Amino acid sequence: MFDIFQMAFMQRALVIAIFISIVTPLIGNTIVLKRLSSIGDALSHAGLAGVAIGLCFSWSPVVSAIVFSVISALIIEYIRRGFPNYSEMATAIVLSFGVGVAAVFSGFIKNAASFNSFLFGSIVAVSTFELVVVVVLSIAVIIILVLLYRELFYIAFDEESAALSGVPVKSINLIFTILTSIVVSIAARTVGALVISSLMVIPVACSMLISKSYKQNVIFSVIFAFIFTIAGLLITAVYDLKPGGTIVLIGIAFLIVLLLLRKRKWYSMSEKGRTEEFLDLYRKLEHIGREIYFPNSNNAPIIGRLQALPVLKEFKEEIDYCRVVRNFLVHNPKVNGAYPIAPSEEMLDVLRKCVDRISNPILAMKFAVRRENLYSATLDCKISEVAEYMDTHGFTHVPVFEKEKLVGVFSDNSIYAYVCAHKELNINVHSTLRVLEEYLALDMHTNEYFAFVEKNATLYEVSKLFTIDVRSMKNLAVVFFTENGKINEKILTSTYSCVNINKFASKSRWL
Repeated sequence: MFDIFQMAFMQRALVIAIFISIVTPLIGNTIVLKRLSSIGDALSHAGLAGVAIGLCFSWSPVVSAIVFSVISALIIEYIRRGFPNYSEMATAIVLSFGVGVAAVFSGFIKNAASFNSFLFGSIVAVSTFELVVVVVLSIAVIIILVLLYRELFYIAFDEESAALSGVPVKSINLIFTILTSIVVSIAARTVGALVISSLMVIPVACSMLISKSYKQNVIFSVIFAFIFTIAGLLITAVYDLKPGGTIVLIGIAFLIVLLLLRKRKWYSMSEKGRTEEFLDLYRKLEHIGREIYFPNSNNAPIIGRLQALPVLKEFKEEIDYCRVVRNFLVHNPKVNGAYPIAPSEEMLDVLRKCVDRISNPILAMKFAVRRENLYSATLDCKISEVAEYMDTHGFTHVPVFEKEKLVGVFSDNSIYAYVCAHKELNINVHSTLRVLEEYLALDMHTNEYFAFVEKNATLYEVSKLFTIDVRSMKNLAVVFFTENGKINEKILTSTYSCVNINKFASKSRWL
């Protein structure tokens, strides 16, 4: 069977299969997490329209598909920005447009077989030129996705918080949409335009059934896509089937098997083993909570207090159920050496995630405004220019540095304190912050204060600071991160509000 790979066309098909199996799930992970699975269908039909146009005018169908898909991607982003509350409408419009154009131009194609090869895929009929195009573009897409890994991860879960953390959300979304269109276009030739979206989603769905983190999900989805693609390629070569449909059907069959295994727990441990692990995880959860988060709780019940933590709020109902099961197991004797009930694998998975989250706390500095994106000023900056920038970008506070040393924070309080002291405002468009130097000091802010925390402070610790509404009649305005949390140390980064901290505290499922 493997002798067939000695042929040149199968070697080209194998190379393309490898690259396609890498780029499609990489794109698919972000698409699934952003609930944009339909965008693959929209761009695939747009690419199909490009194929039809290319075949009509004797252009390269792959290149014309890429061009048309990229244009469609730009249209999607334009419509989404015009209708921010109805973003799914953009994909429907582009999908309809692509189908319409493809239907019209397909009637003018002399060789219908060429067009059909893009509908259902023809990986073994790929030319050397198409091979080069696919490989070059795939490598470029992989490099860009690796470079944007962190940004895409943030955006996938919360665009607003990502923007507050310094991520250029609009630009990244545009780049990602263009990358998606490129992947869809180059994959249309191999697996077919009608099924390419399935190849993006199915490996990710399979991976989500067994992975325990975002990173694992990415790795497993690539592995699954590789297995499905290579298996489909082999079956296609032996039995002369359509590659696209074969690959997708293999993926669906594998997904069904995983679902059945998960439901029946064929791959899980024995009931006794699950129960013992359940009790062990529950005890570990209590111990960590008592040692790290609530050290003065003595023997008071700790699980209820742990549920209120931002990192565990997502599992509140599941933890309640686990508590009931645990109490039943503890207070009811074994029958013939067996436990009266056995926890499910899903319950074990919940406890594993809870233990992992509180034993490996997320660092808050990850979600603060990065130092390079932190807008700051010096004493020689003009007050008018700083105020204009604050008004334009919605900032309420601007750190002021002198030779990398924090000398104060400029805000409305600074102007207020100056006016109160001088009884008049002797400031013009040329005045610099040096005029206000005395009133920029942190202790000169009348109704707010500033916190300094160490760089290893957890997300929970920092979010907890913002829950304290009043401290000596002052509100917490800015949290600065330094090496050891000392006021005289170099500022590493900061957060302007509790928004980007607390949102990530409650939406950090995949961290």
